[in-house]
Amino acid sequence: MAQLVVVRVRGTVNTRYDVRKTLELLKLRRLYSATIVPKDSYYLG
Repeated sequence: MAQLVVVRVRGTVNTRYDVRKTLELLKLRRLYSATIVPKDSYYLG
């Protein structure tokens, strides 16, 4: 199964609540952090 790497490269200053919540759910809590997720419709939006 294919996988995707999701990388956070910007901070959360002046971001919408839903964007901050999505970053939290993906466990991207710090700047320049990354996580690997499966490539399926749930993560692709």
